[in-house]
Amino acid sequence: MSDDVAVIDAAHAAAVERAFAVLVGGLAEPDEAASAPARFAAAVALAERARGLALAACAPAGAAAPAPIVIRFVTCGDPASAIIRRGELGFWASHVEALTPDGLLLGAHADGGVAKRPRNYDAGQWTRELYATVPATPAQQAAFWSALDGLIGHPYDMDAIKAMAIGELTGMASLADNAGAAEICSAAILIGLLASGHAKSAPATIRLTTPRDVAQIVSAYVALPAPHAGRRDLPKELP
Repeated sequence: MSDDVAVIDAAHAAAVERAFAVLVGGLAEPDEAASAPARFAAAVALAERARGLALAACAPAGAAAPAPIVIRFVTCGDPASAIIRRGELGFWASHVEALTPDGLLLGAHADGGVAKRPRNYDAGQWTRELYATVPATPAQQAAFWSALDGLIGHPYDMDAIKAMAIGELTGMASLADNAGAAEICSAAILIGLLASGHAKSAPATIRLTTPRDVAQIVSAYVALPAPHAGRRDLPKELP
């Protein structure tokens, strides 16, 4: 073993042990009273935390730890979600949001606008979901979250939804692009991805961005597998 490897091993052995302890400790104390979707969400969050610690442990000595951005694509079985999917030419996700470093979901909904919500706020409602881990430097992650945090408290952009509905019916959607006053879910995430540099340019109208548009941006950095169905066992691979 070279001196360099020995230094790296010594510097990060404790981080490896912490990652293992987090994972084993969490699995040993499951919340039996929680619903299946809630246990699924807790297990995913646990795996993500352990994975982050393990990635930090593998970083070269003195290097900044990886700081991925985790995007959640999801849909439900309600009529509104079905209409959104139809407007996306059959793309499966009707909502998109981001998983915060502290385990909350930050996104825009008609009920509450742009806000942080508990990880299991829609437990038992979603029918398909996918967490996509986008590689990012610490600076990119900081820029992403700075942009999204600045949107918290903004109202939901109902005018954008109306314009999309008109566009679906008539083939023409017209809307002034005053992004920053109110946002739909996908517009909020796009604003974050523009700030981080993952999106190099915006559509003609940011306010009319769809989850499908966000997925196309994300797929340039990471492959997007098929979504997980609601209330199923843990997938073999977690973000």
